[in-house]
Amino acid sequence: MHFYRKRVSKEQKFNILSEHFNKGTPISELARVNNIHPVTLYHWKKIMNNKPAENVDLEELIRENQKLKKDNELLTKALGKAHVSLECGKEIIEILKKKSLEHQLKKQEKSSKK
Repeated sequence: MHFYRKRVSKEQKFNILSEHFNKGTPISELARVNNIHPVTLYHWKKIMNNKPAENVDLEELIRENQKLKKDNELLTKALGKAHVSLECGKEIIEILKKKSLEHQLKKQEKSSKK
């Protein structure tokens, strides 16, 4: 006994299942008429139900996805630059505090020597 996979095009799958969706024909009857295992038809049905609606423009979604990736990259770079600027600012404040303390110490030393 040889088993083989029956190749069924997407169009054929759609035509077979359209009877179920449009006319309410039971899967078991479609399976018997088309000589296809009912589990296979349920699998096709599941796949078709999970696909996006046909009115969705896939190219538009791809363009939007690419734009969002670019925006994300730009925001990541901007955040990195802001972080570097913040760290530099903190270092500058520390340096200025040290210089201010040094200046105050020098003033105190001069006033205590007098």
